[in-house]
Amino acid sequence: MLTWMKAKFWPAVLLAVALATGCASGGGDAPPPATNPTNADHLAQCQDGPCQVTVTAPAEFVLRGIRTELTVANGRVKLRQSTEDGSNNQVMSTGRGGRSSMSGDQGEVTIKVRSVEGNEVAMDIS
Repeated sequence: MLTWMKAKFWPAVLLAVALATGCASGGGDAPPPATNPTNADHLAQCQDGPCQVTVTAPAEFVLRGIRTELTVANGRVKLRQSTEDGSNNQVMSTGRGGRSSMSGDQGEVTIKVRSVEGNEVAMDIS
């Protein structure tokens, strides 16, 4: 009798485990959230104040009226920054600990490179 009960309830146990661990959708549930947020997802939090983010190069973003293009080559980060109207621009190549600041009509953006691993760049932005 015990063997029959194990066989009878085993599929229900597997389904319960799958649902609890996220391995099954349970029918009409929404898909799970993305596990790899985009650069835009990371940078959205920086529009209004200081933040720490990691982005994948190459990346291009605008914060407080400052357009930044970020690339990585040989462990060095290249930051090309300009005001949206193009009246001011600068280019900087740096490694870990490097800092770039630029002011525009909507305020100043300061980027400090915390680390570079492959194309992943961790930054403090204020």
